[in-house]
Amino acid sequence: MEDTRRDLRDTDLNSLVPDVRVGRRGFVAACLAAGFAVSAEPVGLYGGADQGIPQEQVDKLSAALKASSNKKAKDSTIHVYPDTPHGFNADYRPSYRKDAADDGWKRMLAWFKKHGVA
Repeated sequence: MEDTRRDLRDTDLNSLVPDVRVGRRGFVAACLAAGFAVSAEPVGLYGGADQGIPQEQVDKLSAALKASSNKKAKDSTIHVYPDTPHGFNADYRPSYRKDAADDGWKRMLAWFKKHGVA
């Protein structure tokens, strides 16, 4: 199987999805636009008060996943924790939010179990 990581590194992802900032925020949407395969349903856990990942970006990502012809992308889960800052799962930071972190951890473990990883 070809190493698609090299393809991604050589691709100007910003030009593929100009309305979505690329980096950790727009990476999945850009990959979908480029036609890269999604081999498992993406799960996204976002803080609604994250200053670095505006809700508009999360909405665009969710829309790109749902609009994809890829069934795995369509079956994605994007969950936003209202009034929750970036880094809510990092228990060593002031932004840590136990309730959201615990819920996100459960969702992540359920995803791993569903896909035979846990």
